[in-house]
Amino acid sequence: MHVEFRQEPESTEPHAVIIAAERTARIDDLIKKLESIDTRTMIEARLSGKSALLKITDILAFRAHDKKVFARYGNYDWTVTETLTALTNKLPEASFIRISNNGIINMRHLRRFDLNSAGAYIAILSDGTTIKVTASYIRTIRERLVTS
Repeated sequence: MHVEFRQEPESTEPHAVIIAAERTARIDDLIKKLESIDTRTMIEARLSGKSALLKITDILAFRAHDKKVFARYGNYDWTVTETLTALTNKLPEASFIRISNNGIINMRHLRRFDLNSAGAYIAILSDGTTIKVTASYIRTIRERLVTS
């Protein structure tokens, strides 16, 4: 089977077109699988020229660096097109929390907060990834930890 990707910046959600000489049981199975994907729980990301839909709840964190946003997933940093501000509004509030101007973490993958020698807090995630916590977000984080 031939698979290709075409980027359309104005597209609001992924869509698929299947082109074949005839409709077969294999094509029907493929259509059913594609229709069962709930794109509201997925986010499109790119890594090494490949595009994929990542399950949002499996993403450890989102980080901004050099005007790009990356999703930490499967020990890799995938590039996403959304801004951190858009992600803050889109992500499930029960699972994700903004910890700095450059980072959002998935609380389900948070292992602990450490205080480094300079007095800054660092979030340690399940895969060992570390993300600096900005002082202006400490109060919000404390409130979320107490209420959850």
